[in-house]
Amino acid sequence: MSLARPKVFVVDDDPSVLRSLGRMFQVEGYTVECFAHPRRLLEREPWPGPGCVVLDLRMPELNGLELQRELRRAGWTQPIVFISAHGDLPTVERAMKTGAVAFLPKPFSTEELLAAVERAFAGDSLAGP
Repeated sequence: MSLARPKVFVVDDDPSVLRSLGRMFQVEGYTVECFAHPRRLLEREPWPGPGCVVLDLRMPELNGLELQRELRRAGWTQPIVFISAHGDLPTVERAMKTGAVAFLPKPFSTEELLAAVERAFAGDSLAGP
């Protein structure tokens, strides 16, 4: 059983969305790290504790699905919650088939995102029983 506190990693190239989500998670009592570019998260050592990654689908250079694949290759095991204003059904299906726990269309409510993150934490094998 892990004693580490769960952490939320947020990746979104829109500075206002990133700031807003970072603040919201902090206000709700979560430990959070925010990244404005997908490569910045890949440069970080994989988080050894429980958590989840909240990813925007459309980002420059590396989209959310590509980042999801690269995170797995790099050793990240945390569940992923996708957020996007541009998700079509085939993209949503691909994200879910490759391990996403949720795909939320923008705009979403705070409650929807928090519920998805809690589902991700509940499904994270590092979070313990």
